[in-house]
Amino acid sequence: MMTEINSIKTAFINIEAQLNTSGPLIIPEHPAYAYIRLLPKSAQQPEMRRALERRGQVQLDNVNQFETRYGKDPQVLDDSACFDELPEHMAEAVRLNNLKAILDFLGPIPISKRRLHAKCPAYSDDTLLHMTASYGNIPLMNFLLYLGADVNTPNLYQFTPLFHALVDDQAGVAARVLLRWGVRKVLQCSDTLEPSPPLAYVAHKGGKAAISELLKTPLGGRRCVLQKMHSVPRLNGQVGIVGEYDSEFNVYEVTMEKSGETIHVSSRLLKRCDQTPTGFTFKKINHHTLGEVARLHSFTRALSSP
Repeated sequence: MMTEINSIKTAFINIEAQLNTSGPLIIPEHPAYAYIRLLPKSAQQPEMRRALERRGQVQLDNVNQFETRYGKDPQVLDDSACFDELPEHMAEAVRLNNLKAILDFLGPIPISKRRLHAKCPAYSDDTLLHMTASYGNIPLMNFLLYLGADVNTPNLYQFTPLFHALVDDQAGVAARVLLRWGVRKVLQCSDTLEPSPPLAYVAHKGGKAAISELLKTPLGGRRCVLQKMHSVPRLNGQVGIVGEYDSEFNVYEVTMEKSGETIHVSSRLLKRCDQTPTGFTFKKINHHTLGEVARLHSFTRALSSP
């Protein structure tokens, strides 16, 4: 535990050294600072300084919290005294799909919500859900959401996992999954005087034009149930995933969840129906994916993305 505290103190000293440098601040190759590169050039250095100041304050608060509770030189501490936070190595576990390490951290079923929403100070208070969104680990993302992870959980900068998906996940699948689970289509930096770029702009800058279009409309990317379909009554009560909006004819393109059939529907015939843990089901999977590891923790259902 003292090793952990000393590493936090060292991180704080390093941040202070960066802030006190006379030259221009350099944006590190670190996922926590990826959003700064999306800002206009004139705003990048001031935002980098604010980011370091906020991160340094978090590190200092952690040390002060610990020393207030246990003193500056505690003799004996066990694991129960540790901060309830996500270890830095979990980011690497997500990247490498080391499912056993992740489930070992989460603990036995039923999983503690404190562990599920634990934040990693080294990654700007990102949660496991932020990390899975960054690396596009869809089965693990669905697993966390199934367990009750908050799709709108914020990190230090008030960014939800959707922002990470738009910036880092090149395939763009993670953003679509989060939209189905009801993630908010807003993005607000912790500095309310200088809001972050709109989500549609972030998606466009990240080369995700299709998702950018989904973010511009209320129902784009959402999971919706069809109603009052007098012309096609068989589709009443069926669930579809809403696509792009056709402004000329005032209709959305909707892909039916079960059949894959594509139709065009007016917004008045659509009722939002976000994915929830109780309505989520998993397909059969092979032994290399999440289900086998989950069974080690007495989780008896096979797990995979739908």
